[in-house]
Amino acid sequence: MGVADRQLVSNASFPKHSRSFIEKDELLQQIEAAWPARLALRSKTLLAISGGPDSMFLLEVFRRLVDDSRLLTVVHCNHRQRGEESDADEAFVQQQCEAKNIAVRIFRFDGEQSSRSDENHLRKHRHECLKIAARECDARFIALGHHLDDNLETLFHRLLRGTGARGLCGISPTRDYFDHTDKETRTLIRPLLAITKEELVAWLYSNDIPFRIDSSNEQLNYTRNRLRRELFPLLDSLTGVKWREKVAGTIEQLSELVEEDRQLAIELLANSQIEWIDGASLRIPISLLQPIRWSVQREFFVEAWHRLNLPLREMSMGHWQRVREFLVEAAKTNHPKRLQCAGGVMLQTKRGILSISRGVPKSPEST
Repeated sequence: MGVADRQLVSNASFPKHSRSFIEKDELLQQIEAAWPARLALRSKTLLAISGGPDSMFLLEVFRRLVDDSRLLTVVHCNHRQRGEESDADEAFVQQQCEAKNIAVRIFRFDGEQSSRSDENHLRKHRHECLKIAARECDARFIALGHHLDDNLETLFHRLLRGTGARGLCGISPTRDYFDHTDKETRTLIRPLLAITKEELVAWLYSNDIPFRIDSSNEQLNYTRNRLRRELFPLLDSLTGVKWREKVAGTIEQLSELVEEDRQLAIELLANSQIEWIDGASLRIPISLLQPIRWSVQREFFVEAWHRLNLPLREMSMGHWQRVREFLVEAAKTNHPKRLQCAGGVMLQTKRGILSISRGVPKSPEST
């Protein structure tokens, strides 16, 4: 998949009206006040930096708010998709980090990897690189530069494909994950979700912070680009730009409801009757799940998927509906039942015990 060239942008490239859009200290104070994980300012943290405006803003936010820049490590993934342009992105990030005295870790695809990679593979590669770097420098947090516009695009993208309550919550501001290699729990954080793209670009402009741009964002053959360039301006013309804040408020309220269900699911996962097997599978009595409403059951499965490092992104609404039907049927019988889920995940019931694993789990009596 080809990605269009990025070019270096300085403040001369911005429209004049952006210059006074927002004051420097006001925006930083807003971010710091709403920080989803303030502990990250005093802990070892990785910053995922591509060189684009979102990530360069993220870098500056941390650089100016963190107590000690030695706590920071920048990670840049050069997928080699655009030849010299990709290398120029890498060189730009390297130079910016050196100038700011911030450690940087570069990952590169080789030629064969680059030629056969699609967007999904590239995303997985970036996430794996972040996990590797987090282990190397013992980072507790990994910061990503998603902002409010990204969140709105995600909401509409999922809505058009079909999604449940969790999907309508947009991008999560924080998410823990368990690293099975070093047995550590780390946290992904997205501290910019309340900031619009216009705000952060205006701040970069007013502070003379350069960045790279990706002209593929202008191409309308990508659904997200059409949402950003066609649907959002239409909504602006119908209701004014305030619709963004109103939709963000709806996302926040729905997120609170889903979070309540998630906390109930986490409590269930701590139940002593649940058996974790080598971090690769779990077993739970179906009787523990039966009395719980489906919304909490689904959060239980989502959390289990995360902890077992199973491919959650591949689970569609249809897959979850089949899981729900499977549980209802399994509760009616002691006969063994199996359900193959997306990504090779297997659910199996036998004698009132539900097993979740990648592939076929061992039977309860064989271990």
